[in-house]
Amino acid sequence: MLDTLPSERLVGKVRGMEPLSARTLPDLVRSGAEHHRDREAIVDGPVRLTYAGLAEEVARFAGALAARGVGKGDRVALWAPNSWRWVVAALGVVTAGGVLVPLNTRFKGPEAGYILARSGARLLLVDDGFLGNRYVDSLAAENLPDLSDIVTLAEWDTFSLRVAVTGATTVPVVMIERLREELKPARVLTAYGLTESCGTATMCRPDDDPTTVSTTCGAAIDGVEVAVDPVTSEVLIRGYNVMRGYWQDPAATADALDAAGWLHTGDIGERGYLRITDRLKDMFIVGGFNAYPAEIEQVLARHEGVAEVAVIGVPDERLGEVARAYIVPRTDHTVTHEELAVYCKGRLANYKLPRSYVFLDALPRNASGKVLKTTLRAAA
Repeated sequence: MLDTLPSERLVGKVRGMEPLSARTLPDLVRSGAEHHRDREAIVDGPVRLTYAGLAEEVARFAGALAARGVGKGDRVALWAPNSWRWVVAALGVVTAGGVLVPLNTRFKGPEAGYILARSGARLLLVDDGFLGNRYVDSLAAENLPDLSDIVTLAEWDTFSLRVAVTGATTVPVVMIERLREELKPARVLTAYGLTESCGTATMCRPDDDPTTVSTTCGAAIDGVEVAVDPVTSEVLIRGYNVMRGYWQDPAATADALDAAGWLHTGDIGERGYLRITDRLKDMFIVGGFNAYPAEIEQVLARHEGVAEVAVIGVPDERLGEVARAYIVPRTDHTVTHEELAVYCKGRLANYKLPRSYVFLDALPRNASGKVLKTTLRAAA
């Protein structure tokens, strides 16, 4: 019967428009980016997303979901008010192959819990605090055996973080622990290398346990040899990634590269899965005992009032050198010299104890983020 009606009365047919080639929502997002790249797709207060920008955000969010194991048919619940983030999250869920389970923002805990349980949602995306509702807290009494993860949209900037790789200097164990707890990436790895070795020489593997990641730099990457000098404990690297030399500086090249092709890193390490103990040049001698700043820094970094710490050796008339600790306190804590001295006394041998503490607003760093201990020594 519809064939007998005038074309202008057919529902859904509009003159001058081509039929949609996209057959899925992800295809529609990509098509919009292709055909209307610079046109605005979403305006939400100060946030303005073009069709191309929307496609990029959706792809990023879908990748973050995939990193958390979301795949075809997995239920992902979204409990949040209308916003650009809601749109991106919803489209990201279906782009990752998941099934979107939207929850009414007026729901109370039992109402939302019923839908979460019935749908078998494994992940909940939530804007906690909308209209004063503490959505996450309201689910405390609900039986949700399938729900394995809750992510608030306030975590948006870190939610898409798939892998965190630490390096560049000795990394406190507490930093690895905080990365895992606060940023919650899919994986945290530790790597080791130098500019002279094209950046990376060793790296932890994705299936390494947290202790290994926290306390080692992993094993040598493929095609690279890593050794520890049996006398000095200096870390040596040899392989395709090692530089040919320093530009127009043969003396420095001869100091760094030996005749067998080993790069002398200046770092102190241990065999097996590589453990970087410290820098040779940072070590200082206290009354005949070797003191390693990294070991002292690891202890101080665990104090609840310490945000950052750097330790150097300073001259001492009786012992030759002693430790001085530079402390950046946490903004929500007050910490004193006396408090830190008592804290360290029960955790470090007496020759490792800092004899002085200097409190700073920030540690001096170079462009790559390394603490400039040369600046601290110059000011000591």
